[in-house]
Amino acid sequence: MALAILYFIITAIQFWGSDYLKTVLYTPDNQISIAFSFTCISAPTLGIILGGITLDKVGGPETFKSIIIGLFYSLAALVCALPIPIANNVFYFTGILWLVLFFGGAMVPILTGILN
Repeated sequence: MALAILYFIITAIQFWGSDYLKTVLYTPDNQISIAFSFTCISAPTLGIILGGITLDKVGGPETFKSIIIGLFYSLAALVCALPIPIANNVFYFTGILWLVLFFGGAMVPILTGILN
């Protein structure tokens, strides 16, 4: 269930994020394309790599430590998501969004490993 919710939230962020930048923050289209593309491609990719590495370091998904690390990544994503509503420019918004997507991506190998 947690993995399904994670994918649902990430899809909503990626769908509405560019619209938020355009209508609320009045960001030009060329800046939105560059910043949002970089954020949505690099953050989850690097997060999945980090999550896989940390999962291997703690001994795999069968260990209790993997659950603790997954909880840490989920709390980190939550803490990073809290200041998004007060973002007042494209750089602040995409920086915070990058962290949210990064920690969300780091949870994927751990959650997938635990499910198997």
